[in-house]
Amino acid sequence: MDIIERAGPANLEAESRVLGVMLSDPLAVECAKTLITADCFFVQSHRHIFEAIVALNERSVPVDTITASEELERMGALEEMGGLPYVFEIASSFVPFENFEHYCRIMAKGTQQRKLVALFKKNLDELVAIPVESPDELFTKLALIEQELRAGIPEQTKFANYNEEVKKIVAEGAEEKRGLLTGNLDLDEHIDLRPGQIMVIYGDSGHKKTTLALNFAVHWAKNNRVVFFSTEQKPGDLTKIAYGIEGKEPTIPDDNLIFSENMPTVEVMVAQIKLLNAKTGLDVVFLDYLQDLGTDNMKNYWDETPRTSYFMHLLKQLAMRENLAIVVVSQMRKRQGESISDNPSVDSLRGSGDVKMASSIILSVVDPIKTGLLTCDGKSTKNMLLIRVKKNRNCLTGNPGEERLIKVQNVPGSRKIEAFSDREEEEEPEHYYQKD
Repeated sequence: MDIIERAGPANLEAESRVLGVMLSDPLAVECAKTLITADCFFVQSHRHIFEAIVALNERSVPVDTITASEELERMGALEEMGGLPYVFEIASSFVPFENFEHYCRIMAKGTQQRKLVALFKKNLDELVAIPVESPDELFTKLALIEQELRAGIPEQTKFANYNEEVKKIVAEGAEEKRGLLTGNLDLDEHIDLRPGQIMVIYGDSGHKKTTLALNFAVHWAKNNRVVFFSTEQKPGDLTKIAYGIEGKEPTIPDDNLIFSENMPTVEVMVAQIKLLNAKTGLDVVFLDYLQDLGTDNMKNYWDETPRTSYFMHLLKQLAMRENLAIVVVSQMRKRQGESISDNPSVDSLRGSGDVKMASSIILSVVDPIKTGLLTCDGKSTKNMLLIRVKKNRNCLTGNPGEERLIKVQNVPGSRKIEAFSDREEEEEPEHYYQKD
């Protein structure tokens, strides 16, 4: 029995039984061709038999031990594997057809693991051979390794059984739990951010987008682990803003709100987030702001529009796979001679098409004073911010395409943004991120 020189797991019994069924049932051959390839066989002799069976099938020649042996002889492989007796021995390794697909999937899984082992070994040898000068360089290498691994291993489609999902819903109770709430009663009537979703905050320069994002971060960090990446401000500056929001008595638990020391490329940032999530757990990621991100793949994404699309694609994958909520701060497109509006269109977003598609919630933020709007509904707009919900996939109230306007105020003397209306505090409903 010739073992192919490859490292990793293998199930030789599954290989024999799969071939045994293929030698006796034409339907099994067609089924196997959709699930496995010759590369899935760890034993060289098994690979030859599979290739012979597939060759016969594609020429519409009936497959059995005799025709397979003749094909193996034509290939020059019959004698080296032990001749006709070996083929008869394989044919006797039979399983019921209903188990056949399961055995094929065992083999396919083993093949994927062997490929991963080979890629890991190759990249490990390169890491050992080439010294790493800094942590950022290491993260860059890890990000590139991950890209190679994902490219080399096709993803397995996962299916959720409807009845099983219904049982989960019933067990959790009929009332749907909310996602992350901002603590602002007016905003929380219209939005909540769920795991696996992206919320985009956009507006013109100086319209307090970062301040609003930090208000959300401070509120969520009291019960969740939050990391904040900024392309524009250092951790010390962000900490001062957050401190001005929270007040003189910090209530955020240790390590629940962390700021990135520098702004890595998007590939390195994704690698760092995955590492943080694996080591300590992570709930929310903030990125301020999107268009300033760099990439290790600048050759392919030198133009802003495809680059923004690439960034949003990576972030959406990250949110879904790592079960994270992601908040992205984005700039508006600059057009010469264009006046600042108190109700900017979503199309004013830079790279708006892919940003719109990937986002579950989109908020526009406007400082009305900077647009020349001095009063709103008969009230002075001093210290007021206008937040419009441009997209809300969760559709908690009204029509999902209906735009909603929420007026909030920047509390004088602080960085805190709170509800503009004089409403009494209400008990916050239970949500996905509620901690025990």
